[in-house]
Amino acid sequence: MKTKTILIAEEGKTQFDKAAKVLLKNREILAMILRTATFEFENMQIEEIARRIVDSKSKIPLTPALTNAVQITGQNTEDYVPYEGRIVFDNLLSVLLPPDDDLADMNIEIHNFIGTFEITTPRSVYYAARMISSEGDRDFSLAEQNYDEMHKVFSIWVILNTPEMYAGRILRYSLVPEFIYGEPYVIKGKYDLIEIIQITIGKSRPSHHDLIDFLFVLFSNTMKADEKIEQLTNTYGLHLNEDERKAVQDMEDLLEGLVQEAVNDTLAKLQAEADGKLAKLQAEAEEKQAKLQAELAEAQKSMNHKTLAGIAELIRNGKLSLDDAIA
Repeated sequence: MKTKTILIAEEGKTQFDKAAKVLLKNREILAMILRTATFEFENMQIEEIARRIVDSKSKIPLTPALTNAVQITGQNTEDYVPYEGRIVFDNLLSVLLPPDDDLADMNIEIHNFIGTFEITTPRSVYYAARMISSEGDRDFSLAEQNYDEMHKVFSIWVILNTPEMYAGRILRYSLVPEFIYGEPYVIKGKYDLIEIIQITIGKSRPSHHDLIDFLFVLFSNTMKADEKIEQLTNTYGLHLNEDERKAVQDMEDLLEGLVQEAVNDTLAKLQAEADGKLAKLQAEAEEKQAKLQAELAEAQKSMNHKTLAGIAELIRNGKLSLDDAIA
């Protein structure tokens, strides 16, 4: 079996992504992630952070030709640039940063570990760069070079099914000034405009970090829906509406169906392997039997030849008459 997760097949991954995106519309979930994963919201109350999430202000360009003249609201958005390819954001929204309510754009991606971070990390940089570039002539004037009006972007990646050697970690990439020559001084103005955060979730439940434990429960592929909902609501105080509860149930149903499909595939593969081995053994047995029969025939032929030679010798020596030999 290739994997025991709900990401067994591409169709399963698509259905899982849909359910995950439903849950990522929950502002309490987003607030929990922001409180732990960003400096701006640490130690703030979940309710206050949730109030600062303003997806209605998400303004995402689809094509640079119409650029940033179009405002898009919602959770699932494409960004297309000629010769640079099209990308689809899982969840793109805006948030007001304390203390002055400065606007920031935030993208949260659910990603399954694919064996290396060598692809995931550059991809997250590319996503963040596209978010930044989309602000031109939408949030500030490129002609007037009002770059000081740019606002910060967060690209947050929740990476599921991470091997234990990488799991249970929160990693931040950001723009940090470094004086390589000369006396340092305090830098004024905006420079920390891009922040990339990776949250790695393993295949077994951790217990050492609240956010990682919460995300494990939220996207668990081993827990029953009722158990998951009970923990999310009672342990973490999460309020789930009907659509979100259905998404949790869909995850369980999807898991059961895909795991059963994987089990069936594995059984079929094992049966095919067993049939192949049996056929090989039968062929080897038939080959050995044919070889043995040939050896027996040769031995019989040799024995008959020796017997006839012995009789002929007896006849020549007068010890056996021809009639007796024939009889």
